[in-house]
Amino acid sequence: IRFYREKASGLTNISDAFKNKNSGHKSLATAIRGLLETSNNFDLYENDDYPHWFMKFATGGDVKGTIKFVNYLNNVYKNIEGVDYVYHAINSTTTSNREAEKDCKKDIKDNPGKIVVFITQGMATTSFSVPSIGNSVVFSDNPLRADDVQALHRSATWIKGKVECNMIRVTTNASYDYDWDSPFEDDLAKCKDRDSKKRLGTEMLKLGTMIHFKDNGVS
Repeated sequence: IRFYREKASGLTNISDAFKNKNSGHKSLATAIRGLLETSNNFDLYENDDYPHWFMKFATGGDVKGTIKFVNYLNNVYKNIEGVDYVYHAINSTTTSNREAEKDCKKDIKDNPGKIVVFITQGMATTSFSVPSIGNSVVFSDNPLRADDVQALHRSATWIKGKVECNMIRVTTNASYDYDWDSPFEDDLAKCKDRDSKKRLGTEMLKLGTMIHFKDNGVS
């Protein structure tokens, strides 16, 4: 979803808007509402079994900004089209991926009947498994990086019966190119022996790459 304007004025990027608690937060909240409500033209996949959202703002800066933005969302958009939402900052309350995972699952359990929208500036982009998250968004002014791609995969945490998810990129960037150097299947196919696979595995760990294996749809 591109908001790029060549001759824009004022708050022209996501990073500046995220740091501005007045008009900036209002603008970003409007974009989030557009994603959450059904009266849009984004044609998103919907599944009540995986209703929760993971949103990453690739903006940098003080994590206190995340708390301020979450507080704004909880004050303004607690209910959209008759659906109750609760917004939760996860990079300011946790220090590790496993703690973030535990924290998110607890927040979902503590808010029955509500859709939880997790907001982060970068936390929980590696080992993080919350299957009921079916929607992920990365807000960024720059081309996608490897950790942004991992953040998008928060909605792709596999569980039996989960066949679709939404991975959404919201950007002000005019480029359609991706800024990632993760190896793909073609790279893996070239590794025939144990040593070459080990070298590739080491390289993938250095890059922070995520690989998914699926065996007959049950694991």
